[in-house]
Amino acid sequence: MKRGLLLCASAFVAGCAAAFGQTDGFHAQLQEGCSTEDRCDRLVAEAKRRVGACKDNTVGYLRCGDARGELEAAQTLATGVRERSEKRIKATTDAERAGQSEKRVAELERDLEAARSKAAAASATIQALTKDYSNLQRSLETERLRADTCTTAMEAAKPQTPSSRPAATPAAPQTSGSGMLKCCDGSLSPSCTCGGRRRGCCSHHGGICSCDQ
Repeated sequence: MKRGLLLCASAFVAGCAAAFGQTDGFHAQLQEGCSTEDRCDRLVAEAKRRVGACKDNTVGYLRCGDARGELEAAQTLATGVRERSEKRIKATTDAERAGQSEKRVAELERDLEAARSKAAAASATIQALTKDYSNLQRSLETERLRADTCTTAMEAAKPQTPSSRPAATPAAPQTSGSGMLKCCDGSLSPSCTCGGRRRGCCSHHGGICSCDQ
């Protein structure tokens, strides 16, 4: 609508200019309009020049009222072109930003998927290690029991020291006394007595070495 009013004003100015013999083709340029900022700037510059050279009520000169109308029309054209140009630039910038955002979203989605895969692999590894640890614990307990059994059997199979050497005899645990068995690491068995059963006694302390009476 603004352009239509502009064309009407330009036509009116052109008609007045023709009546005073002031036609030079400039009004035709205004009616044609401008499609670039450079073209519009040239129209505005020419319109300003015409305002500076106008004379009212003088045949052969452009009336100042008409010149100011042409300047306003040229400035309106320039403003419209500039606004459209700015809108195009903004639309292009927004499109570029949207494209960059979409690209970034795609990259983040790929990174997230990779992180999920790594997390799943790590979870599987942890489960496998946990299972291995449990198996090792069971194996260790089994070996400890086996070692305790072997130690007990070895202690039971040790030969008795002759009675002629009572000071160094290890047979003291065979007595029927109520003293505690002394383990080979120097500690006393908390639950085995000299006159009791010896199976499993001092199994974790180097075996039975004597009886503490």
